[in-house]
Amino acid sequence: MNVDRILDSQPQDIVVETVYLAGRLLSRPLTWELFLRQLQSDVQTATRPHSLKLVREIVDCIEREQGKSLSDISPERKLEYVGQLDAKLWQSVGIEEEDGIGVDALLESLRQISV
Repeated sequence: MNVDRILDSQPQDIVVETVYLAGRLLSRPLTWELFLRQLQSDVQTATRPHSLKLVREIVDCIEREQGKSLSDISPERKLEYVGQLDAKLWQSVGIEEEDGIGVDALLESLRQISV
Protein backbone atom coordinates (compact mmCIF):
# COMPACT_ATOMS: atom_id res chain seq x y z
CA MET A 1 0.00 0.00 0.00
CA ASN A 2 1.36 3.38 -0.91
CA VAL A 3 0.33 5.77 1.86
CA ASP A 4 3.16 8.18 1.11
CA ARG A 5 0.98 10.40 -1.04
CA ILE A 6 -1.73 10.37 1.64
CA LEU A 7 0.42 11.11 4.69
CA ASP A 8 3.37 13.02 3.24
CA SER A 9 3.39 16.73 3.99
CA GLN A 10 0.84 16.29 6.78
CA PRO A 11 1.65 17.76 10.20
CA GLN A 12 2.80 15.31 12.86
CA ASP A 13 -0.41 15.52 14.90
CA ILE A 14 -2.48 14.68 11.79
CA VAL A 15 -0.24 11.71 10.92
CA VAL A 16 -0.41 10.36 14.47
CA GLU A 17 -4.19 10.70 14.71
CA THR A 18 -4.75 9.29 11.22
CA VAL A 19 -2.58 6.23 11.86
CA TYR A 20 -4.20 5.74 15.27
CA LEU A 21 -7.73 5.91 13.82
CA ALA A 22 -6.84 3.70 10.86
CA GLY A 23 -5.34 1.19 13.29
CA ARG A 24 -8.54 1.22 15.34
CA LEU A 25 -10.61 0.58 12.24
CA LEU A 26 -8.37 -2.12 10.79
CA SER A 27 -7.84 -4.02 14.03
CA ARG A 28 -11.56 -4.53 14.68
CA PRO A 29 -14.33 -6.15 12.62
CA LEU A 30 -15.94 -2.81 11.72
CA THR A 31 -17.49 -1.39 8.60
CA TRP A 32 -16.79 2.26 7.81
CA GLU A 33 -20.30 3.22 8.94
CA LEU A 34 -20.00 1.36 12.25
CA PHE A 35 -16.59 2.92 12.82
CA LEU A 36 -18.01 6.42 12.31
CA ARG A 37 -20.86 5.70 14.72
CA GLN A 38 -18.38 4.43 17.28
CA LEU A 39 -16.35 7.64 16.93
CA GLN A 40 -19.39 9.79 17.72
CA SER A 41 -19.00 8.94 21.40
CA ASP A 42 -15.32 10.03 21.38
CA VAL A 43 -14.26 13.48 22.38
CA GLN A 44 -13.72 15.28 19.09
CA THR A 45 -10.31 16.75 18.34
CA ALA A 46 -9.85 19.82 16.17
CA THR A 47 -8.01 17.67 13.64
CA ARG A 48 -10.56 14.83 13.57
CA PRO A 49 -12.39 15.80 10.34
CA HIS A 50 -9.15 16.03 8.38
CA SER A 51 -7.78 12.83 9.92
CA LEU A 52 -10.99 10.96 9.05
CA LYS A 53 -10.73 12.16 5.46
CA LEU A 54 -7.22 10.68 5.31
CA VAL A 55 -8.37 7.43 6.97
CA ARG A 56 -11.05 7.15 4.28
CA GLU A 57 -8.37 7.62 1.61
CA ILE A 58 -6.30 4.85 3.23
CA VAL A 59 -9.33 2.52 3.31
CA ASP A 60 -10.08 3.29 -0.34
CA CYS A 61 -6.46 2.53 -1.21
CA ILE A 62 -6.60 -0.81 0.64
CA GLU A 63 -9.91 -1.77 -0.97
CA ARG A 64 -8.57 -0.96 -4.45
CA GLU A 65 -5.40 -2.93 -3.79
CA GLN A 66 -7.30 -5.94 -2.46
CA GLY A 67 -10.17 -5.74 -4.94
CA LYS A 68 -12.74 -6.15 -2.17
CA SER A 69 -14.47 -4.24 0.58
CA LEU A 70 -12.84 -3.79 3.95
CA SER A 71 -15.25 -6.21 5.62
CA ASP A 72 -14.17 -8.95 3.18
CA ILE A 73 -10.45 -8.59 3.91
CA SER A 74 -9.06 -11.08 6.41
CA PRO A 75 -8.14 -9.86 9.91
CA GLU A 76 -4.58 -11.06 9.35
CA ARG A 77 -4.22 -9.00 6.18
CA LYS A 78 -5.70 -5.94 7.89
CA LEU A 79 -3.11 -6.29 10.66
CA GLU A 80 -0.38 -6.34 8.01
CA TYR A 81 -1.67 -2.96 6.86
CA VAL A 82 -1.61 -1.73 10.46
CA GLY A 83 2.07 -2.71 10.57
CA GLN A 84 2.74 -0.78 7.36
CA LEU A 85 0.98 2.28 8.76
CA ASP A 86 2.94 2.00 11.99
CA ALA A 87 6.21 1.92 10.06
CA LYS A 88 5.08 4.96 8.06
CA LEU A 89 4.24 6.77 11.30
CA TRP A 90 7.77 6.39 12.64
CA GLN A 91 9.25 7.37 9.30
CA SER A 92 6.95 10.39 8.95
CA VAL A 93 7.84 11.88 12.29
CA GLY A 94 11.53 11.44 11.55
CA ILE A 95 12.57 9.61 14.69
CA GLU A 96 13.70 6.13 15.51
CA GLU A 97 11.11 3.87 17.14
CA GLU A 98 13.08 3.58 20.37
CA ASP A 99 13.18 7.38 20.61
CA GLY A 100 9.46 7.78 20.05
CA ILE A 101 8.52 9.15 23.44
CA GLY A 102 6.82 12.21 21.91
CA VAL A 103 4.77 10.04 19.58
CA ASP A 104 3.91 7.72 22.45
CA ALA A 105 2.60 10.70 24.40
CA LEU A 106 0.45 11.81 21.44
CA LEU A 107 -0.92 8.30 21.01
CA GLU A 108 -1.68 8.02 24.71
CA SER A 109 -3.57 11.34 24.63
CA LEU A 110 -5.65 10.01 21.74
CA ARG A 111 -6.35 6.80 23.64
CA GLN A 112 -7.52 8.78 26.63
CA ILE A 113 -10.09 10.77 24.69
CA SER A 114 -11.44 7.67 22.94
CA VAL A 115 -12.26 5.85 26.16
